[in-house]
Amino acid sequence: MTIKKQLLFTIIFSTLIPMVIMPWLGYLYIRNTVKEQLLLQGKRQLEEITRNLEEIMDDVLMVSNVVAADEYISGVIRRKGADIGERKEIIKMLENFNAVYLYRYNAAIVIYDSDGEVYSTLGGMLQQEDKEFRRKWKEDTIENKDYFLWKTFPELSGEDPILGMSRNLYEKNGIWIGVICIEIYQDLYMGKLLYQDNELAHTERYLVNENGEFVLSYSNHEGPLKFTETLYQELSKKPQTVRGSREINIGSERYIFLQDSVEKTGWKMVQVVPYNEIFAKLIYYRNFNFISNLVCLLILILLGTYMVGNVGTSLSRLGEA
Repeated sequence: MTIKKQLLFTIIFSTLIPMVIMPWLGYLYIRNTVKEQLLLQGKRQLEEITRNLEEIMDDVLMVSNVVAADEYISGVIRRKGADIGERKEIIKMLENFNAVYLYRYNAAIVIYDSDGEVYSTLGGMLQQEDKEFRRKWKEDTIENKDYFLWKTFPELSGEDPILGMSRNLYEKNGIWIGVICIEIYQDLYMGKLLYQDNELAHTERYLVNENGEFVLSYSNHEGPLKFTETLYQELSKKPQTVRGSREINIGSERYIFLQDSVEKTGWKMVQVVPYNEIFAKLIYYRNFNFISNLVCLLILILLGTYMVGNVGTSLSRLGEA
């Protein structure tokens, strides 16, 4: 091999490793680090949303405790046969409790006593208070062995509640006197429950009840939601990963799936983010470095060829002399 070729190959291989191979190795290392950080960020976002929902649940529990501990309300319900004045007084008290403790939400309070009487903040409309889901809800509460019963209503219309809590009311001596149901409706506050700042594009979040039904949904992109109840139910049959996340395929795209549990209930907070969105900037940085290094390598090869040619010509002339 001539000196010219030896010098040229030395230049090429001495620059090929640091300029082409090292960016790929750096990308593989940084990718895992970035993925860990973004998964941690996603978990923190879900935990914050879960805490916000639990604050709503705590507000509901608080107002139910206030109603259950009110001696005037329990006295009228226990005695049965309340007159018009007593009924109006109880309804006014429920409206005040609603305004004081549940002022952030669009909420309603309904009490059913053991004699079939109804006291509610729904406006006294019998057709509202006697809807089938409310009758079933009351029956489930009476039969429920737990102290509180949390319910979601994903199949109802927009005018009906999206979630609620009910409990049995008892006298001090333990005798059952009625049921209280507190309903939360979809409004601006509940609509922002699943929203988070500084989130990745095409993020989707869901509140899923114990039956795998979507109660609330959110996305920061236009168009139909990619994640479905069918996909969630299929995932729920598979064992959970140690870190609570997994990679899933929806059509031809890959997504990162995360979920968090809601205390007091069997509900879940779910987040789905496209895999490419997580590494979009990193992939752009990798490709930019790769192309830049290739251009620099080409320039070095051209300069090296020119310089080696000059050296080779000088050596040839020296040899001839």
